[in-house]
Amino acid sequence: KQDFDVTLARHALGRDIPVLGICYGMQLLGILAGAGLLQHLPDDRPDATVRHSDPSGQLPAVRHDVTADPGSLAGKALGGAGRLACQSAHHQAITEPGPGWRVSARDDDGLVEAIESVSHRFAVGVQWHPEKEDGDTAHLNLFRALVEAALPSGM
Repeated sequence: KQDFDVTLARHALGRDIPVLGICYGMQLLGILAGAGLLQHLPDDRPDATVRHSDPSGQLPAVRHDVTADPGSLAGKALGGAGRLACQSAHHQAITEPGPGWRVSARDDDGLVEAIESVSHRFAVGVQWHPEKEDGDTAHLNLFRALVEAALPSGM
């Protein structure tokens, strides 16, 4: 499965097809861009205060805040919301992204929560789960931005 995911992501990026990576998808984009991978949170960041998953395994997701750079693709898609609550369910995370990518959101501990390519039309990764939000929230705008980027010009 991972070999297929890597091949698919490389082909999409190589063809400048708009991409929105969620959770593992963001980690995959980050690794392809040269980021390291923190293997297990909170062990790899023992001083962190933000929880990214429920250690008991009872909850499918936990809530925490992220702060998006309002000038980034993710920040603009989120309506310039800046700081917003999100649902998270991961125990791995990337370190700083490699060349050609930038951080576009972090949590309160400074963990990378969103990345984006500086050279593609729309290649964004978010560590949280916008698809798990109910209703018409700012998170839904990430999907709208993806669709808009995928549409032919002038539509």
